[in-house]
Amino acid sequence: MKEERKKILKVICFQVLLVNFGIVLLNGIIGGIFTLTGNNYSINVLFLIGSIIVSIVTACGSIIFNVNVLKNVPFIVKLIIHYILLGAIVMLASYLFGWTDFTTFLYPFLIFGIYSIIYIFVWIVTKIKYLNEEETINIALSNNKDDD
Repeated sequence: MKEERKKILKVICFQVLLVNFGIVLLNGIIGGIFTLTGNNYSINVLFLIGSIIVSIVTACGSIIFNVNVLKNVPFIVKLIIHYILLGAIVMLASYLFGWTDFTTFLYPFLIFGIYSIIYIFVWIVTKIKYLNEEETINIALSNNKDDD
């Protein structure tokens, strides 16, 4: 049980880092585009605080994949629930932290698009990381069998 908690905490910490990286990267790209097109773009302290809070909350949402209550629910259903839940959190945070102007029609779609890109990025990197760990473990087990 203790090992399971340690594993979940490790995943959450890894995803916090990935989500923060994705937020900073995409905002850097958007800021660069705005600057090149002659528009004013800046990031304030509230944005940084909000992005840290959102990355922690959304990473904790990954617990949905490890709770016993949902152990019989298919992975794809958990993934859809996770995507919608985190999307709602991001949209709420974008409203609370003033990341977007909800009076402008396209801005909420821009936030949701950025969220979707970061979501896909985090899942791809997480999948690659754990496939590599799995391969390393299998090689070690194989080498251990060869020694016997």
